[in-house]
Amino acid sequence: MAGEQVRSDFVEGMKKTGYAYYYERHDQHPSVHPLVFKPKELTAAWEEWTTVVEESMPEEKTSELQDAPVSATVEGFKVSMKARTYHRRKVWSKETVRDHQKIENLVKEATGNWGNGVFLRKEKFYADFFNSGGLTAGKDATFDQSVGANFTDDSGDGVYDGTAASVMPFFNLSGATRASKLGGTYYNSIVGGLNEGVLEQALILLEYTNAKSERDLEYMQVADTLLFPQHLEAAALKLVKSEQEPGTSTNAINPFANRLRTIKWRFLTDTDAWFVGIAKEGVVMGNRQDPEINMFIDQRNGAFEAVIDLRFGGTVENFRPWVGVNLSTS
Repeated sequence: MAGEQVRSDFVEGMKKTGYAYYYERHDQHPSVHPLVFKPKELTAAWEEWTTVVEESMPEEKTSELQDAPVSATVEGFKVSMKARTYHRRKVWSKETVRDHQKIENLVKEATGNWGNGVFLRKEKFYADFFNSGGLTAGKDATFDQSVGANFTDDSGDGVYDGTAASVMPFFNLSGATRASKLGGTYYNSIVGGLNEGVLEQALILLEYTNAKSERDLEYMQVADTLLFPQHLEAAALKLVKSEQEPGTSTNAINPFANRLRTIKWRFLTDTDAWFVGIAKEGVVMGNRQDPEINMFIDQRNGAFEAVIDLRFGGTVENFRPWVGVNLSTS
């Protein structure tokens, strides 16, 4: 019994050490995706919900005894999100555990690397909704929410308002419009440099043209975010931080000064693509399980093993709060 207790104490001690070093390394990195995506708790292997379709406008009563008109029921698009599982394992031989002067240092190195690895995995996964958002064929690894034989995502490799046979990307150009539930046509991707004229075009598209519901009724949506890669940082800051109009010798005011919050994302891979949007709207990040670290001794060979696993996911529930510029389509 004494030997078993020693083993148990050793494993629990290493587990506590592992968590401490994991979070020490993980928390060194500022994550961008929580600034962009709306959080949602996943309570199952996948979840499905329907986009909101509001009632139509009330109509004027034309006679005293006239009945109120009944609104036609319109079902919204179905949105799905699955919990994806990610894991990693580390094994140290019995001899390594017994002979290494400080096994704690090996655990520190491994779990610290996991902290960095989880940060990278999440940032790259969520950034890919933007990196691959303009691909006309979609991308299975990012957008398809199917769960084996248990659940099939009808939208295939694209987002909620497409089908597996006719994929709709997150960002679509004017030549390939998408339709609302009542037939209005929309697009949210344009081409141009990060300058005053194109920014104005993107804002009008987001705040006026696309500020309509699935019934094509107008509503208010106001952009608050300019999202861009490292390569466009200087242009972005000049455009929205300068009090005077950038690139001119006059004292004309800059109409976009402090209009948008600037967010640089290291993991945006298209060096000339940029986005205007509403933070935490339209894109959703789901958490099913926080990282769990388990450690044990394999009784067959005396090896000491450590395993980490976590579950999370992401999806697009509304294209309207975002406009993409200069996106790759293939």
